[in-house]
Order: sequence, then C-alpha cells, then structure tokens
Amino acid sequence: MEVFPENARELAREIAAFATSNHGIVLLGVADSGDLVGLKGVDSPRGRDLVIRRLGGLCSGRVRPPITPSCQWAVEADRVVLAIRVPKGAQPVYYNGKVPCLRHLSESRAAEPNEVLELVEAWLEERGRLVQGKDEELDPELSAFAGELAVLLRDLLIYGHEADERTINPWLDFLMSAFGSAASELRRLAVSSSAAQLDVSSELRELASKADEISHYRHALGRESWEAYRGLVREATELASAIKSKHVDTASFPNGLPR
Repeated sequence: MEVFPENARELAREIAAFATSNHGIVLLGVADSGDLVGLKGVDSPRGRDLVIRRLGGLCSGRVRPPITPSCQWAVEADRVVLAIRVPKGAQPVYYNGKVPCLRHLSESRAAEPNEVLELVEAWLEERGRLVQGKDEELDPELSAFAGELAVLLRDLLIYGHEADERTINPWLDFLMSAFGSAASELRRLAVSSSAAQLDVSSELRELASKADEISHYRHALGRESWEAYRGLVREATELASAIKSKHVDTASFPNGLPR
C-alpha cells in the first residue's frame, strides 16, 4: 500500500486475511508496481508513533479476534517504509469487522460460508479433538479450551528453543512479536469459564505476564542484556513446559484432554 489507508477496512482486511491463511507482510509506502514512494508525516518519532498507535487500534478493534503484528521501519533514499509482519493466528478465522477474511493466491477477500466451515473443521481436526473410545463423551467447551491450550503451549516451547538462533532482526522482532501474540491468547483463555473450572487461570496469567515481558524487552549492547533476555525466555519456557506436563501430558482434565 502506498499510504496508510483512510478507510481502515482496507488494511484490516489484509491483516485479517493473513492471520487466517498464513503469515505475511504488508508494506506501507510501496506502490503496487514495487516503487518506493514513502509514507508521509513519519519523519519524526512522534509521526511514527502515531502510525503505530493507529495500527494497534486497528488490530485490537476492527480485526477480530485481536492479532498482534510486529512492525519495522526502513529508510531507502530518504523514503520511509513500514513493514507490518502479520503472524498466522491461533484461531481458525479472523474478521474485518463482521466479515471473515482469507488470503487466496495474491489477494485478500471475504471468505464464503462454506470456506469458513472448512477452516473451522480443519482447525478442530488439527487439534486432535477426538473422543477416546466409542462410549466416552468429551465436553465440547472443555475440548475446545484444551485444544487451544495445547497448541499455545507447543508454540511457546518452539519459540523458546528458537531464541538462541533468532538473535538478529528481522527474526528477533518476529520472535518477540510471537511472544506478544501468545500473551494475548493466554489472557483470553485465562478468563474463560473452562480455565476457572480446571483451576488453571492463575498459571495462564503468570505465563502471559512472562511472555509479555519478553515481547516488550528493551535490548541493549553487551552480553549482560542478552543473558537477561535469555533468562526471561528460559523462565517462560520452563513454566510452559510445567503446565504442559501437569495438564496436557497427564491428561488430568475431566474426561481427558486431547493430546
């Protein structure tokens, strides 16, 4: 996109579509031809901050469920470009307002009703919500909660193991953004009735706080700063592993927990 669109729905559609289908990058300040045109009004820190605030409001307001992208500024020949990296979301479908969106080849568009159903069915299948035994019935709400929790914990453990390798940008920014997205999802799960029923709310909130610390960590030059960052990642990874061992691997939830 050449500019931050006046009609926020255009950018929200692109972000929601990437979150539904696959991770991707939206470039602001670049024409469709690929020419750098640059964003206007972002020469100062205040101007850039205003753009980031507008984007944050869009991703937590119009895009539903909320999604947390990472952002990077680049300057080429005095032209400023903003790269918005959108992660693949943890939910099956993301909406621009009330319109479900997906990415099809090189375009973002509204999803058809049958496509929404297919996305949800694939999401459920991926999380292995299978009933163990013909006569065993698994509570649907608890099953949905358990599936989401298992995937979130798995992703956090992957992020933790990748922290040593992703030490430079853009990978470091992407990793920190991923922890921020996980923190939002963990807080959403923590306030659910299923979390209260299973007495896991406090553990999820603690893990969300640690993930937030990582996503907002201010890196500085020197080994000491990096070691402090790795310490935060290690704490979050250990807690995620403990929750996984306690609630997922042991299948200690009522009626069993999908693996």
